[in-house]
Amino acid sequence: MTPTDVLREEHRVILRALEVLDSAADRLVRAEGLPDGWWERLIGWLRAFADLNHHAREERSLFPALVKAGVPSEGGPVGVMLAEHVEGRALIQAMQAEGTPRRVEAARAYVRLLRDHIDKENGVLFPLAEAVLEERAQQALLHDFETVEAEQGPDASIERAEAVVERLRSALGGPAATVHGLGGHRAEVVVDVFNALNLLNSEWGAVRSLRPRQRTVTA
Repeated sequence: MTPTDVLREEHRVILRALEVLDSAADRLVRAEGLPDGWWERLIGWLRAFADLNHHAREERSLFPALVKAGVPSEGGPVGVMLAEHVEGRALIQAMQAEGTPRRVEAARAYVRLLRDHIDKENGVLFPLAEAVLEERAQQALLHDFETVEAEQGPDASIERAEAVVERLRSALGGPAATVHGLGGHRAEVVVDVFNALNLLNSEWGAVRSLRPRQRTVTA
């Protein structure tokens, strides 16, 4: 398994959590209410798994490795991903606000942000990483990922994180999780998203000019 395989698998679980969050926001809009402590448990999961685990792997390991390989740290995809991480943390904080309208608004914005964010990483950033990072660098990333997971404890594992999401889903009475790919219509609009955000600027041109290195990554 490569570093980007690990991150894509985490994206799969995060996307499932976003579906659950979206369903919870719908219930709040209909004034149906949520089980006691449910909202707080979901926010705790987002902080622990989506941010302190997943985003930490990217910020502490993947992004620095890309910069070292020649990808611009500002004006290109790395800078945009970092800015969106900050925005996501602010929205998680906003979801703790008192009052249903404010919580719903923050939740909707967070779902939109993270879905678009994951599209960009899966469709643009990760293929770039696979092209420019040599085998040694990828193996070092896997070691760094293990360090992050060890720091966060058992809750950082895919299995544990997915089990928590499923319990949250079950508490809402939503449909059981299904296994599906992360491509589809979202993959088709990745380039449009980047154009809309004005990311493909002069610095990004330098990134595209980087030539893939020949490598063999062991599973």
